[in-house]
Amino acid sequence: KGIKAFGPCKAAAKLEADKAFSKQLMRSCSISTAEGRTFDRFDDAKTYIASRDEAVVVKASGLAAGKGVFVWNDPADGILAAEKIMCDKQFGSAIMIALGGIYIEVLKDSEFRMVPITDREASYMVNSLQGKKILEGYRLPFAIDLDIYKDQILRLSQLAEDYPMIEELDINPLFVNDNGAYVLDARISVNTI
Repeated sequence: KGIKAFGPCKAAAKLEADKAFSKQLMRSCSISTAEGRTFDRFDDAKTYIASRDEAVVVKASGLAAGKGVFVWNDPADGILAAEKIMCDKQFGSAIMIALGGIYIEVLKDSEFRMVPITDREASYMVNSLQGKKILEGYRLPFAIDLDIYKDQILRLSQLAEDYPMIEELDINPLFVNDNGAYVLDARISVNTI
């Protein structure tokens, strides 16, 4: 507060920082854009890239320090680039938040960031969810404490940084109330090599 700054509004900043969101927005307005897909799992990305018979662009999601874009004429090279990003974590670990269920499966309502994340980034992630009103208690008997939720996001970011052998950690669901946050179920994959 009190600092004069010039830059895009929050919605415009999201267009620059999140290319998948930008493509989704353009498609929803029937604006032509290059074909693109977003993948959470390497096997899905590999299958898609292998099916292509033209040049492939592979990009690390989020802000990868201005790096993370590969253009390949040969799909085999594109698969190798995807493997470096998704399996070898050449650009570090990422954290994703979502409401789950139909919100992620149908609406693709999720937010990704490279770890470590800051308190400000955790707030941005939560505020960017289409389903944020649900978290705030829309048509529910209660709202969740968003500060507790953001704190859990920061803790998971720190966990990913402290334990790089974690390949994947899926918490579903995370229950949040006024007393705290509780992981009701989790699946973790660890690289033991």
